[in-house]
Amino acid sequence: MTEKQAEQIAELLNKQNQLTRKYDRNDILQRRDCFVTEVDVSGDVLGAVEVEKIQWYQAEIKHLSVAENQQGRGLGRDLLSRAERKAIDAGARIAQCTIRDNNTASIKLFLSSGYKHTLTFVNQDTRNRVMIMQKLIQ
Repeated sequence: MTEKQAEQIAELLNKQNQLTRKYDRNDILQRRDCFVTEVDVSGDVLGAVEVEKIQWYQAEIKHLSVAENQQGRGLGRDLLSRAERKAIDAGARIAQCTIRDNNTASIKLFLSSGYKHTLTFVNQDTRNRVMIMQKLIQ
């Protein structure tokens, strides 16, 4: 991952997610091994997702984001599949994500990929209603 790509990933994640803490290039570079990305032939980032093993059995899939001009082409589904593979390779048996309950595109993607809605809570910082979704990936 280049510095330019790290900057593009940070911009993409910050633009498409209502984050309480914004990413910057250095955040991405320090955690480069946690990201699954798709780049075009010129090396520009088309999409990215972060995968973090949070328990011996569980990985969190975070901030799946696809550039606006690439949406609707299956790239999100491909990134999700690759993120799950990364989680499995790390030894996780369950994948989990959180999604704002008004993010219908992400909800549809995760539900159609086999995730189950397990809980909903209110984020005290943003007041957003957040859904927890999980999938057995073993």
